[in-house]
Amino acid sequence: MKSNLIIILFCVWTINSYSKTDSAKKQFDHTYWTPRYSIGMQKSPFVEIGFSSVGQGGDYGSWCFYSAIDINYRNTTFSNSKLYYGLKFGYETSWVFLMWALEFKYSTNFDNSQMIFFTPKVGISIGGFFNLLYGYNLPNVYSELPGIGHHQISLIANINRKIIKNEFKTNNP
Repeated sequence: MKSNLIIILFCVWTINSYSKTDSAKKQFDHTYWTPRYSIGMQKSPFVEIGFSSVGQGGDYGSWCFYSAIDINYRNTTFSNSKLYYGLKFGYETSWVFLMWALEFKYSTNFDNSQMIFFTPKVGISIGGFFNLLYGYNLPNVYSELPGIGHHQISLIANINRKIIKNEFKTNNP
């Protein structure tokens, strides 16, 4: 019940943050397609690569839809396969330095284990382009995959030269 309440509060907060106050002003100034890179740790380390659509809303907010693949290394004698592969889809939004995200992930080792996860995340962000997030993996069944735990820390970068040029240029004559 608490997790549902937290998710609802984050959704209301996001809608309120991006609600229009002036009909003449475009709400999202820039939207970029950008490569997405991530490294992180669960019970074992993982790397992620994918694409994201990052939007800038005014001076304080950003949002991002993304799709990525991840590779999770685990050291176990459970099976011959030491790697789990995942396909993930998600949504992130940030306001000032605060960020939250929702992610769906399918993980498998192509051997005998597979699972679907729903992962709510919270953390800090620099403009939605550099993020440090904590997530809690909620599996669709009550069993665990070796190497993939409930707690997850990830460092994410959505980097594009056009973003850096537009966001960090100066207005000096």
